[in-house]
Amino acid sequence: MKLQWTPMRWPAAWKNPALLSLLNATPVNCLVLDAGADLGAVADAAKQKGLAVTAGAPMGATLSKGVWPGIAIDTGGGASAGPTGVPWLDSNGWKIRLERALHAESECWIDAAPKPARVSPEAYAMAYMDAAAFGGRWVITLDEGTAAAIAGGTGTEHWNKLMGAARFFESRQEWADFEPEAVVGVVSDFAGENDFLGGEVLNLLARTNQQYRVIVKGKSTDRAWRGLRAILYVDAQPPSKELRQRIEELVKGGVLLIAGPKWGTVSGAPVRDQEHPRYEIRAVGKGRVAIAKAAQDDPYLVANDSVVLVSHRHDLVRLFNAGSVNTLLTASRDRLSMVLHLLFYADRGPQDASVRIAGKYRFAQLRTPGTAAPRQLELQPSGLGAELHLPPMEQYAAVELEAGGGMNVLPIHA
Repeated sequence: MKLQWTPMRWPAAWKNPALLSLLNATPVNCLVLDAGADLGAVADAAKQKGLAVTAGAPMGATLSKGVWPGIAIDTGGGASAGPTGVPWLDSNGWKIRLERALHAESECWIDAAPKPARVSPEAYAMAYMDAAAFGGRWVITLDEGTAAAIAGGTGTEHWNKLMGAARFFESRQEWADFEPEAVVGVVSDFAGENDFLGGEVLNLLARTNQQYRVIVKGKSTDRAWRGLRAILYVDAQPPSKELRQRIEELVKGGVLLIAGPKWGTVSGAPVRDQEHPRYEIRAVGKGRVAIAKAAQDDPYLVANDSVVLVSHRHDLVRLFNAGSVNTLLTASRDRLSMVLHLLFYADRGPQDASVRIAGKYRFAQLRTPGTAAPRQLELQPSGLGAELHLPPMEQYAAVELEAGGGMNVLPIHA
């Protein structure tokens, strides 16, 4: 789906229509004007330039409240972290993936205001890239100080980095149609009492860099179930007869099911050598079923237990020396081309990182917003995949891969 809009919330202080010249030769084509901002003259001039003007998301787009991307900072100025010691990453990727699964025909816009502690040029570029890498669009929003600097001509670096990120993704619209590769399918209706748990599980899985796919009850296609090693059923209610039958067939074929006690009775023998303090695990056909002993109401435990139960042996992507990173591995519908999105949430990317990607490939190259031409990467065989040594990078990089000899089949799909 070609994304139609690149939206920007016009600063209330920019009342001079002459500032619209900033948008010349940029992808920005839609202005969001806040009510009561007295921007009538700007709105009229924008329409004359062919720009769309709106007070919210237009038809064909959904607007979701998001977060300012980056490493979460606590009130004491340090990085916030979980029990494992890994800093929390604030990202909108999981929300965009969920919105796209819920509203497949709509663009997803993210509404996220800058945080005063993080308004560097790199932070603004990351805000855009964090949404665009997952197929959405950030509604470009400037803090007062940055807006004043740009209008006064001293905020050039902020503006150029931001527009550079926008141009990079505008020229690669086809990536938005690529489909996520996944180890785990997260199944829910993501509504009502399942809204919080389902969404927060997606958020936390993303922070562990688990390769997951969002599967919405009643809206999934056969392709959504392709290649999964595990299914995480998070809803409090038991599944429908049809859904249960589909999942049970996958389990018999070798998939792991993780579910709460409301799933119901499970046949099969207990797996004695795979005990878990919070799950009873049974063998069913070639697969396994892990049923929680108590209600699944803590998303942190649900997400992290699922990573343990699935294990890392099925990882499609494994990074080394990468720091605080978010990843998304996607494939074209014919699965001949793949893109691995890498987002690094410090002010710069790693200087000596490498990545192992499952599958067979004949060619790989690296693209970044800061360079005009891609850089070819050497593919080094590594088990059932390939390892790539990455050059020093900034905050975002895309690894483009071409399948080696016919349709690419990752080991997970064998």
